Amino acid sequence: MHERLPQAFLRKKSTIYFVNSMSDLFYPNVPFDFIEKVFDIMMAETPQHIYQILTKNHQRMSSFFF
Repeated sequence: MHERLPQAFLRKKSTIYFVNSMSDLFYPNVPFDFIEKVFDIMMAETPQHIYQILTKNHQRMSSFFF
């Protein structure tokens, strides 16, 4: 996934991205530092896009945000 992060910068037109369609961004082995990098790109650097994130690890996602 690291190599795919820059793709959002290449498209200027608003696009819907399904983040980690074959995995889980909040899987316990994914470091919070990496998740922060993903959210920086999504929220601060490419806000023109819509990002869809699904997770089975809602407790970990909650602890990331709160």
